[in-house]
Amino acid sequence: MNTIKKSLLICLGFLAMPLISSASHLAGGEITYQWLQGNTYSFTLNLYRDCQGIAAPSSATLNFQGCGVSGSINLTQSGSPVLVTPLCPSAISQSSCNSGSLFSVQRITYTGVHTLPFACSSWVFSYDDCCRSSNSNLSSTGIGIYYKAVLNNLTFPFNNSVQFASLATNVIPVNATSQLGWNAYDLDGDSLVFELSPALQGPSQQVTYQAPYSFNQPIAASLPTVLDSQTGNLELTPSAFQNAVVCMKVTEYRNSTIVGITYRDMQITVVSGGNTLPSLSGINGTTNYNAFVCVGDTLSFNLTASDPDSGQVPVISADMLGTGASFTSGGNPSVGTFTWVPDSSDISAQSYVFPFTVVDGNCSYMGLQSYAITVYVSACNSNNVWPGDVNYDGVANAYDVLSLGLAYGDTGSVRPNASIQYTGQPSADWSNLFPSGINHKHADTDGNGLVDWSDTLAISLNYGITHPLRTPMQLMVPSADLTVTASADTIGTSMPVDLFVSISSPIDSISGLAFRIQLDTALVKINQTTIDYVGTVFGTPGFDLIKIDRVIANNGTIEVGLSRNDHTNISGTGQVVRIGIVTTDNVSGKVTLYADPIDIDGVTAAGVQEVLSPVGATVTIDPAYTGVISIENQASMSVAPVPSKGFLAVTLNDVSGVKPFEILDLQGRVVMQGEMHKGRNVLDISNFQHGFYHLKVNTDNGILISKIMKI
Repeated sequence: MNTIKKSLLICLGFLAMPLISSASHLAGGEITYQWLQGNTYSFTLNLYRDCQGIAAPSSATLNFQGCGVSGSINLTQSGSPVLVTPLCPSAISQSSCNSGSLFSVQRITYTGVHTLPFACSSWVFSYDDCCRSSNSNLSSTGIGIYYKAVLNNLTFPFNNSVQFASLATNVIPVNATSQLGWNAYDLDGDSLVFELSPALQGPSQQVTYQAPYSFNQPIAASLPTVLDSQTGNLELTPSAFQNAVVCMKVTEYRNSTIVGITYRDMQITVVSGGNTLPSLSGINGTTNYNAFVCVGDTLSFNLTASDPDSGQVPVISADMLGTGASFTSGGNPSVGTFTWVPDSSDISAQSYVFPFTVVDGNCSYMGLQSYAITVYVSACNSNNVWPGDVNYDGVANAYDVLSLGLAYGDTGSVRPNASIQYTGQPSADWSNLFPSGINHKHADTDGNGLVDWSDTLAISLNYGITHPLRTPMQLMVPSADLTVTASADTIGTSMPVDLFVSISSPIDSISGLAFRIQLDTALVKINQTTIDYVGTVFGTPGFDLIKIDRVIANNGTIEVGLSRNDHTNISGTGQVVRIGIVTTDNVSGKVTLYADPIDIDGVTAAGVQEVLSPVGATVTIDPAYTGVISIENQASMSVAPVPSKGFLAVTLNDVSGVKPFEILDLQGRVVMQGEMHKGRNVLDISNFQHGFYHLKVNTDNGILISKIMKI
């Protein structure tokens, strides 16, 4: 399973039939999204309407914000409302949606397509309305509802939110245990972890539960509410008619990064009667709901339905999604058989999610549960190489340098008709594999049969381009710190500052490292960023070190990837890279610039993943800052100009005789030393590398220190 964690919150409200009045508000809702291309996504808003209440709107608006921008997305109604309350056929005419007396809920779906302005790690999409229906476990009535979804499309250029195979179950019986399986799934194959969480009534505003209720024990029940963190199965045993609000959070991990959060806010009606919901097994009676099949092979499995209520025979139905798959069911107990022989036209980067529904014969409210079987169809030969995507995670970027370093020097068959254009190119497998199971042929980006320096060209050429294929990554415990240290705590406007990235706590072994730093483009002239590897602990570029870096100007992201090419590790601590930035000139008042390393990925020469903990830096940007500092006595020494391109004039006051001085870089190394006298002294620093230095002058009264800057 992948290790990105996607968070999805499902909020459920329980209604008792005797307490239902003419609700004038929504009964729930949820936001989901699917990636189309680039930064373009399809958004879906599902609103659940109590049919005794007001009519649903004909359109809806999502708000979005992230990385300093905000906007709105217009959605239009898609299709007709769908009855989600499981009424038996003879009771449908009595539904409140048909002007009858039976409580019923409709789902109204709104959709729209929107292109986000750029990639961001914290897009938030939201919808709010007033108000919640009356309830028994919140401290007040009439409070608002707030649904949101969160997207991180910076760490991973494409991502789909979690989806639900099941309709929102909104009827369960009192004094009986119900097992609610939401059958949440992810098109990207990311791992899901479930937990209960507070519902929301506004941005960052949780609802307040009245005693004795809480978000993790939200109902009056004869047994504790239990949630299975791995499957999402929610076990409820309500002991009374009640209106309760329940929220479930589903978190998805990939490389320790959260990429999505969604709320499902839904009313569930607790009705009288002893009916128990039916259930459906996974594949061949197991709890597994995932299957893999190669083109031309036969996939066949059984699903078994069960119902503890005497005399009820559950019925299974399914949607084959227009494929060549077939499904038959029958018998007592009811067993369904799925069969599919996919052909080459069925190969897809995303999975097929087949929905299955099981219902019993109870009336007026049937017991109903929905499930999904996820099927992955592959050619099973991994023929295609996408030049630049060395680690085969679906995108060419700095992280591919890590795998390139592991395969460096390997040889294999030449790829026929090879090019470095970003297209899927068939290639025979090589002998060696990465620890992830991906073949080394993907490192031969130019297809000449040898992994060497020339294979970095395709990474640079196709940088940031994606294709819809990816491989799992494992969640790891951090083994060291990756620290950003600024050359100055305080800096002025239009002035340079260096960010030194280093492994600051000892690491046992590492061969390659990739990371990102995202800076506020309102504070930094991002196009003037410089990156150099002088003194890097990883080696010498062009000799035993390969490296790729990229500055993405539209969102202020700096990406760095470097790896040794001699299949050896380094250990301990040391500087990784220096990043030079320049502040903008439109800052009014003091502001803080944050420089934090994110999305850190390391690897040893053996291909073992190494995760490092991020330690960031802050720099105060002060328009009044001059850059001249004398720690001992500013009146005793003045330095100008600061910053300097070549010559410094150092004036010493209140001293006698000749005084020794030295200039040190930020690593404490002496780069110039000599003697000064009282009055004006001129120093030539034209051969210095740009950055910050400390000038120290020893006097009879102590040490005079000034921070200087070479540009």
